[in-house]
Amino acid sequence: MTVLKIFKSYAGLYRPDVPVIVFTGTIGGRVLTGNFSPLSILQALFLALFPYNFVYILNSITDKVEDSIDKPWRPIPSGEITEKSALTYLCIVTTVSVSGIPFLFSGVEIFLAYLVILLGFSYSMKPLSLKNRGVLASVVTGWGVVHPLYITGGMALAFLTTSLLFHAIGVTLLKGLSDSKGDSAAGRTVITDSVSLTALFLISLFLMFLSFVSFFFTSNSFISIIPGVSAIVLTWNFLFRKPVFEKVIYKRIIWTSAACGIISILYYF
Repeated sequence: MTVLKIFKSYAGLYRPDVPVIVFTGTIGGRVLTGNFSPLSILQALFLALFPYNFVYILNSITDKVEDSIDKPWRPIPSGEITEKSALTYLCIVTTVSVSGIPFLFSGVEIFLAYLVILLGFSYSMKPLSLKNRGVLASVVTGWGVVHPLYITGGMALAFLTTSLLFHAIGVTLLKGLSDSKGDSAAGRTVITDSVSLTALFLISLFLMFLSFVSFFFTSNSFISIIPGVSAIVLTWNFLFRKPVFEKVIYKRIIWTSAACGIISILYYF
């Protein structure tokens, strides 16, 4: 196996949209508070490549059953990487994450950065296994999406970050739609067991609208393009792409949100 293929296999334990979102959120907090410096780039890369990578490597290991049904091409269910090798990689990423946080962050930011690891462990592992808690799993995942902005934006951006949290939860409520078969096989509660697809669409749309409106009570109303454009993408796909809606909607909105987030940061930079 070539070095490039090995790198690709281990990178496949992560998700390509997550480091983009984490990097953007971390930089965004520094830019919007006027505290951007070269160190901010290092902090953003560190959070994206290590603590958040830890969360998804662990989840890939514990989601082996689900992925073998919904995503059999992923490194562990496809056999590209053994579970033992993934655990070794997890230990390396965990060590770098735990040891690097105190050097790159200070004050309450250290606690908030360690919280990424704690929430990731609580999400995938017993006794909490938050990923099996239905709607709570979506709330925790949504929180994780905006958490980098809580870390670097602090109390100065608390209302803005919470406005973005409404949108993030609206998006993550849709996450389980494409993984319903695997989740059911693993004994998880599937959200569409409790509400209809139409009701889920309306709930998600309402949260995006709430996020959109909330941004106009901040000094950074331009960021409302994130929930605004996402709501348009959600509505268009629901009305005109019904046959593939459940399979594609989460990925489309998450990448739309990432793109709008980058545009927002460039706007305020």
